[in-house]
Amino acid sequence: MRWTQRAIKHTLTERYYSWKDALEVGKNDPELDLSGEGPVYRPRDYAEGEQFEPEDTAGSEARPNV
Repeated sequence: MRWTQRAIKHTLTERYYSWKDALEVGKNDPELDLSGEGPVYRPRDYAEGEQFEPEDTAGSEARPNV
């Protein structure tokens, strides 16, 4: 019983520290508004200057040109 309680406490502690780290990272993210006013997530348009180019991961091995 004590082992289970200790494991639960350890898990909750890890989650708390992960949440605190994520909160600090979120404070510097321009797409997140943590002020409590309005929506929290405001995605930017990619037309602002960043172009999204998806990576081709389906066939990462070199293929001969035929």
